[in-house]
Amino acid sequence: MRSAGFEIRLLPFQNGAVKADQFAVAADEHTRLIAVSAVQSASGYRVDIAALREVASHFGALLYVDGAQLCGALALDCRSAWKFGL
Repeated sequence: MRSAGFEIRLLPFQNGAVKADQFAVAADEHTRLIAVSAVQSASGYRVDIAALREVASHFGALLYVDGAQLCGALALDCRSAWKFGL
């Protein structure tokens, strides 16, 4: 992606988590995509998807969530978690 001219911002873990407020600080008007794993494999921390949706929406960015770790482990209401009007 960098070779295609995209800036990649990796956020550090803080106590085994990367929280939505970290994304809000790192994102700006040039942000086009926020990508995150729904569950952090190293710590088991579950990301607040609804809060990240708000951050992405604020900046007009897409939100990509790798949710494979959630399947079968937790109830997931996709309609309430990802309301983008699609």
